[in-house]
Amino acid sequence: MKKLLASLLSVMMVVCFMSGMAWANGEAETGAVSTSDAFLQALAGEAETITVSGTIELSQPITISRSVKIVGADENAGLKASSSMASGSSNFITVSGGEDVSVTFENLKLESGENNKSTLHIYNSAFTGKNLTVTHGGVGAPVLVNHSSEATFTDELNLVLNASSWYGMNVDSSKANLEAATLSVTSSGDGFGATQSAVCAEGTDPTVTGVDLTVVKTAKHGNAEHVQIAYVMDENLSAFVEAKTNAGADVTEIELQRNV
Repeated sequence: MKKLLASLLSVMMVVCFMSGMAWANGEAETGAVSTSDAFLQALAGEAETITVSGTIELSQPITISRSVKIVGADENAGLKASSSMASGSSNFITVSGGEDVSVTFENLKLESGENNKSTLHIYNSAFTGKNLTVTHGGVGAPVLVNHSSEATFTDELNLVLNASSWYGMNVDSSKANLEAATLSVTSSGDGFGATQSAVCAEGTDPTVTGVDLTVVKTAKHGNAEHVQIAYVMDENLSAFVEAKTNAGADVTEIELQRNV
Protein backbone atom coordinates (compact mmCIF):
# COMPACT_ATOMS: atom_id res chain seq x y z
CA MET A 1 0.00 0.00 0.00
CA LYS A 2 2.80 2.44 0.87
CA LYS A 3 4.45 1.77 -2.48
CA LEU A 4 1.12 2.39 -4.27
CA LEU A 5 0.59 5.70 -2.44
CA ALA A 6 4.15 6.79 -3.23
CA SER A 7 3.61 6.00 -6.91
CA LEU A 8 0.35 7.98 -6.98
CA LEU A 9 2.00 10.96 -5.31
CA SER A 10 4.82 10.87 -7.86
CA VAL A 11 2.33 10.88 -10.74
CA MET A 12 0.40 13.78 -9.20
CA MET A 13 3.60 15.80 -8.79
CA VAL A 14 4.51 15.26 -12.46
CA VAL A 15 1.00 16.24 -13.61
CA CYS A 16 1.12 19.43 -11.52
CA PHE A 17 4.56 20.30 -12.85
CA MET A 18 3.45 19.77 -16.44
CA SER A 19 0.09 21.60 -16.13
CA GLY A 20 1.44 24.73 -17.82
CA MET A 21 3.34 22.90 -20.55
CA ALA A 22 2.35 20.70 -23.47
CA TRP A 23 4.44 18.50 -25.66
CA ALA A 24 4.04 18.58 -29.43
CA ASN A 25 6.24 16.65 -31.83
CA GLY A 26 8.77 16.18 -29.06
CA GLU A 27 9.22 19.87 -28.25
CA ALA A 28 8.17 21.66 -25.11
CA GLU A 29 5.72 24.51 -25.47
CA THR A 30 3.86 26.77 -23.08
CA GLY A 31 0.13 27.02 -22.77
CA ALA A 32 -1.22 30.22 -24.29
CA VAL A 33 0.02 33.32 -22.46
CA SER A 34 -2.05 36.52 -22.44
CA THR A 35 -0.25 38.86 -20.01
CA SER A 36 3.12 40.57 -20.11
CA ASP A 37 4.28 38.82 -16.93
CA ALA A 38 3.38 35.39 -18.29
CA PHE A 39 5.03 36.13 -21.64
CA LEU A 40 8.26 37.43 -20.09
CA GLN A 41 8.38 34.46 -17.72
CA ALA A 42 7.98 32.05 -20.65
CA LEU A 43 10.63 33.90 -22.64
CA ALA A 44 13.05 33.69 -19.71
CA GLY A 45 12.44 29.95 -19.49
CA GLU A 46 13.38 27.15 -21.85
CA ALA A 47 10.16 26.45 -23.75
CA GLU A 48 10.84 26.02 -27.44
CA THR A 49 7.40 27.36 -28.41
CA ILE A 50 5.48 30.20 -26.78
CA THR A 51 1.85 30.72 -27.76
CA VAL A 52 0.46 34.24 -27.47
CA SER A 53 -3.24 34.90 -26.97
CA GLY A 54 -4.58 38.38 -27.69
CA THR A 55 -2.52 41.57 -27.63
CA ILE A 56 0.16 41.71 -24.95
CA GLU A 57 1.42 45.17 -24.05
CA LEU A 58 5.01 45.47 -22.91
CA SER A 59 6.30 48.45 -20.95
CA GLN A 60 9.98 47.81 -21.79
CA PRO A 61 11.86 46.79 -24.94
CA ILE A 62 12.77 43.10 -25.08
CA THR A 63 15.78 41.20 -26.40
CA ILE A 64 15.46 37.58 -27.52
CA SER A 65 18.85 35.89 -27.30
CA ARG A 66 17.89 32.24 -27.54
CA SER A 67 16.23 30.06 -30.14
CA VAL A 68 12.45 30.08 -29.76
CA LYS A 69 9.22 30.02 -31.76
CA ILE A 70 6.50 32.52 -30.84
CA VAL A 71 3.08 31.79 -32.30
CA GLY A 72 -0.16 33.75 -32.26
CA ALA A 73 -3.21 31.79 -31.10
CA ASP A 74 -5.83 34.10 -32.64
CA GLU A 75 -6.22 36.91 -35.18
CA ASN A 76 -5.48 39.59 -32.58
CA ALA A 77 -2.40 37.91 -31.15
CA GLY A 78 0.66 40.09 -30.92
CA LEU A 79 3.09 42.24 -28.97
CA LYS A 80 2.57 45.98 -28.56
CA ALA A 81 4.67 48.69 -26.94
CA SER A 82 2.82 50.27 -24.05
CA SER A 83 2.21 54.01 -24.10
CA SER A 84 4.13 54.09 -20.82
CA MET A 85 7.37 52.96 -22.48
CA ALA A 86 10.08 55.43 -21.55
CA SER A 87 11.13 58.19 -23.91
CA GLY A 88 14.32 57.39 -25.78
CA SER A 89 13.73 53.63 -25.70
CA SER A 90 15.62 51.67 -28.34
CA ASN A 91 14.26 49.04 -30.71
CA PHE A 92 11.05 47.45 -29.41
CA ILE A 93 11.96 43.81 -30.12
CA THR A 94 15.57 42.78 -30.73
CA VAL A 95 16.53 39.30 -31.89
CA SER A 96 20.21 38.86 -31.09
CA GLY A 97 22.47 36.08 -29.95
CA GLY A 98 24.79 35.01 -32.72
CA GLU A 99 24.71 32.66 -35.66
CA ASP A 100 23.49 29.74 -33.54
CA VAL A 101 20.29 31.56 -32.56
CA SER A 102 17.20 30.93 -34.69
CA VAL A 103 13.91 32.67 -33.90
CA THR A 104 10.49 32.22 -35.54
CA PHE A 105 7.49 34.55 -35.29
CA GLU A 106 4.23 33.20 -36.68
CA ASN A 107 0.77 34.76 -37.00
CA LEU A 108 1.62 37.86 -34.97
CA LYS A 109 0.96 41.59 -34.98
CA LEU A 110 3.91 43.66 -33.73
CA GLU A 111 3.52 47.34 -32.93
CA SER A 112 6.13 49.76 -31.60
CA GLY A 113 5.48 53.11 -29.94
CA GLU A 114 6.65 56.60 -30.73
CA ASN A 115 9.64 56.15 -28.41
CA ASN A 116 11.04 53.13 -30.27
CA LYS A 117 13.57 53.26 -33.10
CA SER A 118 12.31 50.14 -34.85
CA THR A 119 9.62 47.57 -34.19
CA LEU A 120 11.65 44.44 -34.95
CA HIS A 121 15.47 44.44 -35.02
CA ILE A 122 17.17 41.26 -36.22
CA TYR A 123 20.86 41.41 -35.34
CA ASN A 124 23.41 38.72 -36.21
CA SER A 125 20.79 35.98 -36.04
CA ALA A 126 18.59 33.72 -38.13
CA PHE A 127 14.93 34.69 -38.24
CA THR A 128 11.77 33.32 -39.84
CA GLY A 129 8.58 35.36 -40.01
CA LYS A 130 5.28 33.86 -41.17
CA ASN A 131 2.13 35.94 -41.55
CA LEU A 132 3.27 39.08 -39.76
CA THR A 133 1.93 42.62 -39.51
CA VAL A 134 4.60 45.03 -38.29
CA THR A 135 3.48 48.56 -37.40
CA HIS A 136 6.05 51.27 -36.77
CA GLY A 137 5.33 54.12 -34.36
CA GLY A 138 8.64 55.96 -33.99
CA VAL A 139 11.63 57.16 -36.03
CA GLY A 140 13.35 54.30 -37.85
CA ALA A 141 11.65 51.34 -39.52
CA PRO A 142 9.24 48.49 -38.93
CA VAL A 143 11.98 45.91 -39.58
CA LEU A 144 15.80 46.09 -39.39
CA VAL A 145 17.86 43.11 -40.63
CA ASN A 146 21.44 43.92 -39.67
CA HIS A 147 24.94 42.61 -39.04
CA SER A 148 25.15 39.33 -40.95
CA SER A 149 21.60 38.22 -40.20
CA GLU A 150 19.53 35.92 -42.41
CA ALA A 151 15.80 36.59 -42.39
CA THR A 152 13.14 34.63 -44.26
CA PHE A 153 9.55 35.81 -44.56
CA THR A 154 6.60 33.76 -45.81
CA ASP A 155 2.88 34.23 -46.30
CA GLU A 156 1.69 37.75 -45.47
CA LEU A 157 4.20 40.45 -44.52
CA ASN A 158 2.44 43.74 -43.84
CA LEU A 159 4.65 46.72 -43.04
CA VAL A 160 2.89 49.84 -41.75
CA LEU A 161 4.93 53.06 -41.87
CA ASN A 162 4.29 56.40 -40.18
CA ALA A 163 5.38 59.85 -41.29
CA SER A 164 8.73 59.47 -39.46
CA SER A 165 9.61 56.01 -40.81
CA TRP A 166 12.68 55.87 -43.04
CA TYR A 167 11.53 52.77 -44.97
CA GLY A 168 9.66 49.53 -44.44
CA MET A 169 12.69 47.28 -44.02
CA ASN A 170 16.42 47.93 -43.82
CA VAL A 171 18.81 45.17 -44.87
CA ASP A 172 22.34 46.09 -43.83
CA SER A 173 25.15 43.61 -44.56
CA SER A 174 22.56 40.84 -44.29
CA LYS A 175 20.14 38.67 -46.27
CA ALA A 176 16.36 38.95 -46.53
CA ASN A 177 14.38 36.34 -48.46
CA LEU A 178 10.79 37.28 -49.35
CA GLU A 179 10.33 34.84 -52.22
CA ALA A 180 7.49 33.03 -50.43
CA ALA A 181 5.97 36.18 -48.97
CA THR A 182 3.26 38.58 -50.11
CA LEU A 183 4.62 42.01 -49.22
CA SER A 184 2.29 44.90 -48.44
CA VAL A 185 3.58 48.36 -47.49
CA THR A 186 1.10 50.96 -46.28
CA SER A 187 1.13 54.24 -44.39
CA SER A 188 -0.72 55.03 -41.20
CA GLY A 189 -0.75 58.71 -42.22
CA ASP A 190 -1.64 60.66 -45.34
CA GLY A 191 0.38 58.71 -47.89
CA PHE A 192 4.11 58.03 -48.08
CA GLY A 193 6.89 60.49 -47.43
CA ALA A 194 8.94 61.38 -50.52
CA THR A 195 12.01 59.35 -49.52
CA GLN A 196 10.22 56.34 -48.05
CA SER A 197 10.81 52.98 -49.74
CA ALA A 198 9.59 49.47 -49.05
CA VAL A 199 13.10 48.06 -48.57
CA CYS A 200 16.51 49.71 -48.35
CA ALA A 201 19.63 47.57 -48.77
CA GLU A 202 23.09 48.82 -47.90
CA GLY A 203 26.38 47.87 -46.28
CA THR A 204 28.53 44.90 -47.30
CA ASP A 205 26.95 42.53 -49.84
CA PRO A 206 23.31 42.94 -48.80
CA THR A 207 20.96 40.43 -50.47
CA VAL A 208 17.23 40.94 -50.99
CA THR A 209 15.19 38.37 -52.92
CA GLY A 210 11.50 38.14 -53.76
CA VAL A 211 10.67 41.87 -53.88
CA ASP A 212 9.25 42.81 -57.29
CA LEU A 213 9.33 46.59 -56.89
CA THR A 214 11.36 49.13 -58.87
CA VAL A 215 14.98 49.27 -57.78
CA VAL A 216 16.62 52.68 -57.40
CA LYS A 217 20.35 52.71 -56.76
CA THR A 218 22.13 55.78 -55.40
CA ALA A 219 25.87 56.32 -55.12
CA LYS A 220 25.64 59.08 -52.55
CA HIS A 221 23.56 59.73 -49.50
CA GLY A 222 23.79 63.39 -48.65
CA ASN A 223 27.42 64.37 -49.21
CA ALA A 224 28.98 61.08 -48.07
CA GLU A 225 29.80 58.07 -50.19
CA HIS A 226 27.07 55.63 -49.29
CA VAL A 227 25.63 53.12 -51.74
CA GLN A 228 21.96 52.35 -51.19
CA ILE A 229 19.60 50.07 -53.09
CA ALA A 230 15.98 51.05 -52.59
CA TYR A 231 12.92 49.01 -53.55
CA VAL A 232 10.30 51.69 -54.12
CA MET A 233 6.51 51.49 -54.11
CA ASP A 234 4.99 52.26 -57.52
CA GLU A 235 2.97 55.24 -56.32
CA ASN A 236 6.02 56.82 -54.70
CA LEU A 237 8.59 56.27 -57.46
CA SER A 238 8.65 59.70 -59.09
CA ALA A 239 8.59 61.54 -55.75
CA PHE A 240 11.37 59.29 -54.42
CA VAL A 241 13.71 59.89 -57.36
CA GLU A 242 13.06 63.64 -57.31
CA ALA A 243 13.62 63.91 -53.54
CA LYS A 244 16.84 61.87 -53.66
CA THR A 245 18.17 63.95 -56.54
CA ASN A 246 17.32 67.21 -54.79
CA ALA A 247 19.11 65.94 -51.68
CA GLY A 248 22.33 65.43 -53.62
CA ALA A 249 22.10 61.68 -54.05
CA ASP A 250 23.46 60.47 -57.40
CA VAL A 251 20.80 58.17 -58.86
CA THR A 252 22.93 55.71 -60.83
CA GLU A 253 20.35 53.13 -61.89
CA ILE A 254 16.60 52.61 -62.03
CA GLU A 255 15.54 49.04 -62.70
CA LEU A 256 11.86 48.44 -63.45
CA GLN A 257 10.61 45.04 -62.33
CA ARG A 258 7.24 45.62 -64.01
CA ASN A 259 5.18 48.32 -65.71
CA VAL A 260 4.57 51.30 -63.40
